[in-house]
Amino acid sequence: MPVIGTFCVSVDKDVCVNAQSPGKCATCVEVCPYGVYEIDAQGQVHVNNYNTCVGCRICAEFCPANAIRINPAESEYLSRYPWTFGQIEEIHHKSLTGGYLLRGFGTAGPLPHFDGIVVVPSQLASESPRDKYREECQMEVVIGEDTAEEPITLRYPILFPAMSYGALSREAKLALAIGAAKTGIATNTGEGGVVPEEPYYANGYADPERKEQKWAPGGYLVIQWSTGRWGVSADYVNAGDAVEIKIGQGAKPGMGGHLLGAKVTEEIAAVRGIPVGSDALSPCRYYDVLSFEDMKKMVAFLRDVTDYKKPILMKLGPSRPYDDVRMAAEAGVDAISIDGICGGTGASPDVVTQGVGIPTIACIPPAVRALKDLGLHRKVKLIALGGIRNGLDAFKALAM
Repeated sequence: MPVIGTFCVSVDKDVCVNAQSPGKCATCVEVCPYGVYEIDAQGQVHVNNYNTCVGCRICAEFCPANAIRINPAESEYLSRYPWTFGQIEEIHHKSLTGGYLLRGFGTAGPLPHFDGIVVVPSQLASESPRDKYREECQMEVVIGEDTAEEPITLRYPILFPAMSYGALSREAKLALAIGAAKTGIATNTGEGGVVPEEPYYANGYADPERKEQKWAPGGYLVIQWSTGRWGVSADYVNAGDAVEIKIGQGAKPGMGGHLLGAKVTEEIAAVRGIPVGSDALSPCRYYDVLSFEDMKKMVAFLRDVTDYKKPILMKLGPSRPYDDVRMAAEAGVDAISIDGICGGTGASPDVVTQGVGIPTIACIPPAVRALKDLGLHRKVKLIALGGIRNGLDAFKALAM
């Protein structure tokens, strides 16, 4: 696929009508107003001049075999901004369906991220650096040591965030549980209920009787308590090692969860307690929490249901980090997760994922400051989520 001008023109010869039967179709030649295509003496169509293509996609729209692809040879932000193909296609979709675009994953596009931050190394004027080959580094993190009878001790300062059963398959959920067990960290049910094997898999056992540990050193399962209350019961809340109250998430702050009906199989419907094939929509807030005092009562209620044995966490979306973290800490939780705009999701309106929230790196400093102002930064743990891709990103988040 030659690239000469601003746009790349490619024709799939396997489906092109003209390529299969020369002379039978020349729609692209007829509709292109810029002379990009030509037809030779044998009736075969060729791309004649890449330089004249302006990216209008008229040829692609009229091609009866859908064989033509027009893609920018450079970023659309340089060639067509602000009227990118994505913007135009979204307008078409809304006009045809009356609905918004719904998609998974997270925010796409250039946002402030960890790549824009560098680490200042230790040298003479600061604490001496450590020799990574010869000196040990304490990495354990304990959550709930002052409030829960059974605090959790993460072997490393990382964990698997909440991803619901339904957004992920059963196999994926159990793989995360085994991964948590092998590394001594925690995984999270998400708001879709618990897979039956998930609690003992996360603890490192292959059987519910927990006779012999298979995956050492064993990890933890965090049970998520969300606005939808999918599959919630006293047994559910006590099935794991900690409970997380979900207030929001990075990819769709201000909105509740959404599991598409196409993903609601018989097994998932049974766990969530909903009909097969129906969309699972969580409210955007807790209807039984109308004030800060109600939030404190919810934390106290969950401590009571778990017999004061398990740590209580709270997950926040990217809104007002300082004030939100301060309120969460004052509500009495043991750890606070704050999920930046780069966080992922199984399904969300594209307009919300792209345009609502603040970057993860902008959430961390005010969240830390809120805990310090309350004198709780050594007691309440802060968990940063959203777009952390590797060890360097995690290190930068810890350093902030």
